[in-house]
Amino acid sequence: MQADIFNGEFISVHQENQVALVRFSRENKKNALSNALLNELDLVARRLRVDPHVSVVVLTGGDACFSAGADLKDPDVFVSSSAFEYRRGLISRTEIARAWAELPQITIAAIEGFAIGGGLSIALCCDFRVMAENAFISVPEVDMGSIYAWNTIPRLNSAIGQQHTKRLVMLGEKVSAATALEWGLVDFVHEAGRATSHALSMARDIASKPKLALEISKRNINALQSAHAHLLAHADADQAALCRLEKIQQA
Repeated sequence: MQADIFNGEFISVHQENQVALVRFSRENKKNALSNALLNELDLVARRLRVDPHVSVVVLTGGDACFSAGADLKDPDVFVSSSAFEYRRGLISRTEIARAWAELPQITIAAIEGFAIGGGLSIALCCDFRVMAENAFISVPEVDMGSIYAWNTIPRLNSAIGQQHTKRLVMLGEKVSAATALEWGLVDFVHEAGRATSHALSMARDIASKPKLALEISKRNINALQSAHAHLLAHADADQAALCRLEKIQQA
């Protein structure tokens, strides 16, 4: 069975048998996470959650890049009339990340080009990450006067440990695919232009396994890490809003 099950302005979803391929389609803006794109990402997660015919989800940005992170030019993302509205927006985006982290299906992020900031946040919500050998990862939030929000810090700590998290977040290092694999930030590295095809091949193999056993195993493995992430759900939105306020006052 093959079908296009969602065609939004910025995201498309194509299903082949039990595998759904979710693709960002905003490559002219480097798949920057605008408010509209994030709303579609949320809608897709809600639809997939209740779809009994999808066992594995592959999330990709296409051949050029995964995502450049939050859209700095979108007023609905970075400009608001009050601290209350800005904080509420941060919490909303944290919930979108959580929706992807808590999908019952097995999820795989396929990273070509780069995954920056919020783009990496979304990739970290997936169970596995496949990266092209010439791609890179970076987190510019601290250099921009903010913290790394959306509950990404506990996910990073769980994946790569405290010291590598500090290097990525505090030092802002640009991390190559080889280093990301060494750190445990990604699971597989493949030749450029082949990350999505390898992720799809992996997805088909996973989809052949018993679905209930997969879902229960995922839930059990993620339970402890999810508890830590939830503890920071309110805190990092408050902290990011405070950093934003300081930046505005210093401008």
